[in-house]
Amino acid sequence: MKKPIIALIILLIIAGGSVGALMAVKNKQNKEKQHKAADVADNKLFSFDPYSVTKIVFSKGDEVYTAEKNDDLWKLDNEEFKLDQTYYQLICSYLSDLTADTKYGEVTDDKLKMYGLDAPDKIEVTEPSGNHTIYIGNESPTGEYYYVTVDGKNIVYAIDAERGSVLKLDRLLLKDKMIVPYSLYDIKEFTS
Repeated sequence: MKKPIIALIILLIIAGGSVGALMAVKNKQNKEKQHKAADVADNKLFSFDPYSVTKIVFSKGDEVYTAEKNDDLWKLDNEEFKLDQTYYQLICSYLSDLTADTKYGEVTDDKLKMYGLDAPDKIEVTEPSGNHTIYIGNESPTGEYYYVTVDGKNIVYAIDAERGSVLKLDRLLLKDKMIVPYSLYDIKEFTS
């Protein structure tokens, strides 16, 4: 009679140990998920409606281009040249939900210099909920990332190189690419 009771007690102890181990593993997984979720939330740089943007300012050093949206058309404030409307909407879309791939710690003077953020390209976006500013530095040595910082966060981030290259100030990207001021829908006939 003692052997079945001892066996039952041993089984209860083993079952309790396995339940305890299962709970410990599950608790550890939950903490890891929470940590990853917090990391993803911290890497979220901007979140706004891309169609609500009313003003974009591109700058690098002394070169500054300010564009405002009037009647769904982007126009340069000094009207130096016509703007590529698609490019400006692309900038709004890219920035509206920009999330960094990784981060490189707090901003220091050494990091700013190392990552090309001591003389960065700068984009300021204005929309009804406020202003959003991003500073774009150098491309990573592997060509996978661009280093960036944003107002309100004291951290150096890395964003995808495809997005970063589009955000760098390039006068040719800003300009309207049409050689002829007519679209395919405006042309009715070609004659020779």
